[in-house]
Amino acid sequence: MTTPRPSIAIICPTRGRQRPLIATALLMLLVLAPARAGDPVETWLGFGAKAPVADRLTALLLVESKFRDDLGFRYQDYADVGVSYQLNANWSVAPIFRYIRTRATPAGPWRDIYNPLPTLDWQDTMGGWKLGWRNQLDIQLWDGSSDKTTWRSRLIVMPPMPADCRWKPYLNNEFFFDDRTQRWSQNRAFLGTYYTLDQHWKIEAYIGYKSDWKAGHWQHTRMTGARVCLSF
Repeated sequence: MTTPRPSIAIICPTRGRQRPLIATALLMLLVLAPARAGDPVETWLGFGAKAPVADRLTALLLVESKFRDDLGFRYQDYADVGVSYQLNANWSVAPIFRYIRTRATPAGPWRDIYNPLPTLDWQDTMGGWKLGWRNQLDIQLWDGSSDKTTWRSRLIVMPPMPADCRWKPYLNNEFFFDDRTQRWSQNRAFLGTYYTLDQHWKIEAYIGYKSDWKAGHWQHTRMTGARVCLSF
């Protein structure tokens, strides 16, 4: 008697699942291509929630902590609160306020940053692929001398997946433009997935690569992270 081979249907029991999974694997290679074993690693852990409060209006909450040195050094915490207003089928705007606590070294003092984050977001679906383009004006108010404004532009792609599949993989890439230096100052590329637990709860996990322009050259960091997501 022949033992049946394991089937990918355990993950997504629907026809036509191979192509999006192959596409996701190729996206993973694209994200990890520049990674090097000696690059430092950061881990980001968070919780997000959203709930409708009126017609076209959704309340938003996100809290996250960022770690270095294999979770041994928590260097930043932040919390976002805001609302998103749906302008039409594709466009939405979101006035968001972010409060950040950050420190440079494990023994260093915490500094507070007050961070208005106005957001314009576009989403659409083309040929089964979900596309998104988010633009944010990142206004960081430190102590006057360190204030800065950064334009952030993120593109996200989600391959077509069977409707009954709990996995929703994505690839995103975000560019940062610093108004003080008048140049591109950072780039983040992530490959991740959402896993739906039920109608309210999802888990998000991702890996990625961050590049920062510092001291006249690009410095690279490998990224891992996870979030618990609640929707009402």
